[in-house]
Amino acid sequence: MISNILKEDNSFFKKVAESTLDPIIIMDSTGAVIFWNKSAEKFFGYTADEVYGKTLHHLILPEGKYDVDHSENLLNFYKTGNSPILDKILELEVVNKKKELLTIELSVSALKVGNDTCAVGMIRDVSNKKKIMDELKKSNTEISETNRLMVGRETKMIELKKEIASLKKQLEAK
Repeated sequence: MISNILKEDNSFFKKVAESTLDPIIIMDSTGAVIFWNKSAEKFFGYTADEVYGKTLHHLILPEGKYDVDHSENLLNFYKTGNSPILDKILELEVVNKKKELLTIELSVSALKVGNDTCAVGMIRDVSNKKKIMDELKKSNTEISETNRLMVGRETKMIELKKEIASLKKQLEAK
């Protein structure tokens, strides 16, 4: 079983996984969490002991946010090793233990160990990046609107100057 392999002395793997700043999570062929590194503990607020053997989706997906039958998708993944989320970087919203909404980038890889397939998830917190991007979009919209108003005002001023000049000529001609 995959969890037994991870429990064996894989000191090199464990050192690499524990040294990364990004959360690394591995689920076995039943969808149960079998590896949860220190960065995952820090990011999500759950200790490894709290999540081992539990279904990840029930812990971190916001209730009602993703109306997808994850159990069916997982079953298909573990049978075939294929999934529409493999080899992509997905941006999702998740919740931590405190139920705070966070934005992540997730990449999932399939790892075949014997007859079992497990899912290896690498997570990057992009909450601050997302917040900054949203603020930039808002600022861009405000700048565009201000620019539109200023150009409109300038155009109106040019039209008024032409009209004044025309009225002056009419007065001078009389």
